[in-house]
Amino acid sequence: MRCFSCLCVTVFVASACDDASAPRLPLSVAPSTLQLIAGDTARLAASDSRSTVRWRSSAPSIATVDQRGLVTGVTPGTASVWAVRGADSASASIRVIPFKCAGAPSISPNNVILAAGDTARVESLPVCSVSLSIWASGDTAVAVVEARGTRGSSSVAVITARRSGTAVVTARNADDPTESASIAVTVR
Repeated sequence: MRCFSCLCVTVFVASACDDASAPRLPLSVAPSTLQLIAGDTARLAASDSRSTVRWRSSAPSIATVDQRGLVTGVTPGTASVWAVRGADSASASIRVIPFKCAGAPSISPNNVILAAGDTARVESLPVCSVSLSIWASGDTAVAVVEARGTRGSSSVAVITARRSGTAVVTARNADDPTESASIAVTVR
């Protein structure tokens, strides 16, 4: 009986040694590149699920990562997120982009008639929750437009009439300047 008992112990120890001596695969991270909008999250995975990896960000002000591989975009820029296992490591390239609001704004009121010297307040209404506008007048001798900040999610401007004529006032989406809205300003 003693030999049988020793044999079992020997087999058990040999079995434990076989598992511990299993070759470790090189560490990799998937996906290897990731693009996020600031505020969004995505999960990275390490190729070796048998051992624990520690996650690190090269630039936590741009992208953070928790110990489960969940990456959060903080501010626009690029960062590397590393999975570290002992002396082995692998990384993913993270690009954080700003939130972009696509689409043309609209302007309220849609047309303005003024006397020289008068002013009118106009608003660029966004197509999403936050959108700033870049304001411009097509003829500054007739009317000038000056941005005055925001009201809620709208961009506000004041038009000042200078002399008789017609000018086109345009509000361009600050996130995508190819998207714009225009109104006619008539000065009498």
